[in-house]
Amino acid sequence: MAAHSATAIVEQLHGAGLSLSLAPAGGLAVAPSSHLTADLRALIRSSKALLIDWLTAANDAPDPPDDPVDWKELAAAYHAHHFN
Repeated sequence: MAAHSATAIVEQLHGAGLSLSLAPAGGLAVAPSSHLTADLRALIRSSKALLIDWLTAANDAPDPPDDPVDWKELAAAYHAHHFN
């Protein structure tokens, strides 16, 4: 199997109606299990460590600013950069 990026795998799993989370014991939880096919199970097993690292990094990411003014300033800077 060709190496996949964690983001592509997560998108594929979400497209199949699955959600991923870190299990309390440090594993990977996938729900609902009724949506899992043999191919999806194989994909998850072969990419388990990659998915756990991806979820851990996503959970460790800083929260967006709470202050609406900060958010608006960030959005304005992004739009000025992107559209100019």
